[in-house]
Amino acid sequence: MRNRLDSPSVRRPPDTPPGRNGSANRPRPDPSPARFAYIIAIPSLPATAMLATLPLLLLPLSATDTDCAALYRQHRLSDLDLPVDQFDQTEGRGFRVLAAAGCMREAGDLLEAWAARHDPIPRSVHWHIAQMRAEHDDRPAAIAAARRALAAPEAADAVFRWNDYVLATIAFLERDRSAFDRHRDAVAAAAGSHAGNALNLQLLDKLGRHFDLDYRQAQQADRTPP
Repeated sequence: MRNRLDSPSVRRPPDTPPGRNGSANRPRPDPSPARFAYIIAIPSLPATAMLATLPLLLLPLSATDTDCAALYRQHRLSDLDLPVDQFDQTEGRGFRVLAAAGCMREAGDLLEAWAARHDPIPRSVHWHIAQMRAEHDDRPAAIAAARRALAAPEAADAVFRWNDYVLATIAFLERDRSAFDRHRDAVAAAAGSHAGNALNLQLLDKLGRHFDLDYRQAQQADRTPP
């Protein structure tokens, strides 16, 4: 899933019940170039729930006009006790404010500071940390957070191929083309079985087309200039 979470996009996180801020009924974010443009699908819990698309409010092209350190300090004071649906899935709240301002490193720092105060940590938070670290091209931190976002265990015949999506993204960050292709193909094979697979496949195919670029560059490569 600056347009880097394709903007931070948000649907329901794994641990959020239906009908809350991340539900499929909320309006899509404005697709203007200043916002993130991608939607990802994340598994929801309980297992009977289907998918949650998270529009992440991610990124303007740069943070040159933003005092990211000041923004981080402000939201560290105000946001660390917010419930997950407000901090992680609500536009204009929590880490999404920093991500939308192009402050990817500070958005990741805020996510980690929030996670240090909460238990259990929803899978969506781990995944958004991974995305923010990848956006900042901190590959080791992105890979570690992405591994924490894996669903364990996940049935071999699971209709929604979340783990394959995550593992393909990790393979991209590790520059392992054979592993990337293997997990990408598993998502593609199930694209007709679950809408989430089709959404995530679009993101993987963008990474695949631009495998020689870093994560942020690959996500932006096909954007149409304003």
